[in-house]
Amino acid sequence: MDSKRMSRRQFVASCAAVATGLMVAACAPKVVEVEKIVEKEVTKVIKETVMVEGESVEVTKIVKETVVVEKEVVKEVPVEKPPIFPEPVKLEVWLGWGPDMTEVNRTVLDRFVEDNPNVSYELAMAVDEDKFVASVAAGVPPDIYANMGNMILSQWIPQEAVLQLDPYIESSGFDLSSQMQAGLAECTWMDGKLYGMAWGTDTWGFMWNKDQFEEVGLDPDVPPKTWEELHAFADKLTKREGLNLTRVGYIPGYGCWEHITYQTCYSFGGRLYNEDYTQITLNTPEMVRAMEDMKVYWDEYGADNLDRLTGGFGDGAQGGFYSGKIAMAQQGEWVPGSKRRLEIPWEHGIGKVQYPANKPEVEGTTCVNGTILVIPTTAAQPDAAWELLSFLVGPWATAVVMYAAGNIPTCINNLSDPRFAGNPDLYPHMQLAFDPNAYTLPLVPGMFELFDELLRVHELAFHGKMDIEEGLTSVEQKLQPKLDEALSSF
Repeated sequence: MDSKRMSRRQFVASCAAVATGLMVAACAPKVVEVEKIVEKEVTKVIKETVMVEGESVEVTKIVKETVVVEKEVVKEVPVEKPPIFPEPVKLEVWLGWGPDMTEVNRTVLDRFVEDNPNVSYELAMAVDEDKFVASVAAGVPPDIYANMGNMILSQWIPQEAVLQLDPYIESSGFDLSSQMQAGLAECTWMDGKLYGMAWGTDTWGFMWNKDQFEEVGLDPDVPPKTWEELHAFADKLTKREGLNLTRVGYIPGYGCWEHITYQTCYSFGGRLYNEDYTQITLNTPEMVRAMEDMKVYWDEYGADNLDRLTGGFGDGAQGGFYSGKIAMAQQGEWVPGSKRRLEIPWEHGIGKVQYPANKPEVEGTTCVNGTILVIPTTAAQPDAAWELLSFLVGPWATAVVMYAAGNIPTCINNLSDPRFAGNPDLYPHMQLAFDPNAYTLPLVPGMFELFDELLRVHELAFHGKMDIEEGLTSVEQKLQPKLDEALSSF
């Protein structure tokens, strides 16, 4: 493995230490007056007349006393710092969040403008990746963009669509140890350079319907720990009317179908790539077993029956887990808040994702992946965009936005914030995010295509139309030459 490929791993390792303090903006000192008094000990000769045997006698005494010898007033004069933006600057800010997050993001941006009066901004919400890519291609991108996940960076970085941030980090003295290590890894390319910054994150955990546990005689406070226990619980929780499924105990990957290609496979000890990301490693015993154990659910439920059930799921309260048609699921930290907004009354539990009974060392495996902030290569105001980006990932802005979004903050200082540490919705997922077996997806050329191919194998194999090992091998054979070609440029 050459030094450039090692640099990514070395960089991530170097960021593992957690800082106890963060950089804060310094305020200009106030004008104050300080009275300075200088005292000095002096010796005095004093002559006194005393009576000795009826006669007056003059006596000389030497005494010491402290006197004020100097008095002055010192003025502390403020040093005026030059403004960051001496000329008017207008920033185009595009965010991937929906319109419901507009107000809180305006609050944060308005604070930045308050601190930097020469700055104004134009905010666009619910901007998807396609619109962003089209704007870059047309040469009219925003100055900063927040995308809902890091996988797309594996395409944008080779296309030189987003700026490398290391020069800004070095020149500004930005403290990387103030950020969650996994968040930095999300945006680190194979050359060890940063091409974005994580701004809050999602973490996948295991959630279950406590009411339905009680209904079938299961302890509502004790979830299944292993994959084998999960299967037994799912059997108890599944309900049918004739041949039709009315409720299933579990569907691997439900809630984020592409999630099936890595979360569960990683929970079995599988990996998509070898240690230095130079080889695609799909047809391994761990990956094959994961896919085979997931396929069991399609076999037992019946693929057609399962398709009919899931085809009836809707949005919001009509979703499979929210509507009670799926008793257990791998879900993220946003679910408790969504349940409240949707007024879903049943009680839920949050725990770790299951692992095979013979592999206890992988307990706690979970994926950390969330929003990323990037600056387009052709941004009109890249320097100003960096100032805004570094402000957004700071403790104040991160706390305000992530609390409103119901996401886990990526700024270390926020982890002791009672809005998060004392939050029953977020804290269980925060514990998962800092588990030693938590991971983030690596940024590797062609990763997006790899996920598409795995989804294809999943769809065909689980419906009995493809052998799992043959499907995984076919993906390796198709994509490994492309990976080799991409890596030749490093």
